[in-house]
Amino acid sequence: MIATAKKISRACREPDHRPNLKVKSLTHPTRHRYNAVVVNNGITAAGPFELQLAVGSKLLDPVSIDGLAPHSQRLVTLHGPNCTPGTSLTVTADPLNLVDERNELDNAFTKLCG
Repeated sequence: MIATAKKISRACREPDHRPNLKVKSLTHPTRHRYNAVVVNNGITAAGPFELQLAVGSKLLDPVSIDGLAPHSQRLVTLHGPNCTPGTSLTVTADPLNLVDERNELDNAFTKLCG
């Protein structure tokens, strides 16, 4: 007869070492100027990427960012047309998905112009 044994260990978790870009906030302090705070809450640095603003249906030219260290944030000023109240504002980090990230679904931040 052959003896058998079965042991169960608790689940382990392996960290994802990729960067994770996320737009934290978007403000409109003056006409034609927008301030976005983009963060990298991943474990490794993000290489170069772009930040792009849409004011209503108007998609503006992207702004190039040279990269972002892990667990850091950067204030980026974007210039565009003045928005009217109720217009949707959306800023997207890495709109072409060129940075291999832990989560691609949290790259955009949308709010209404007030």
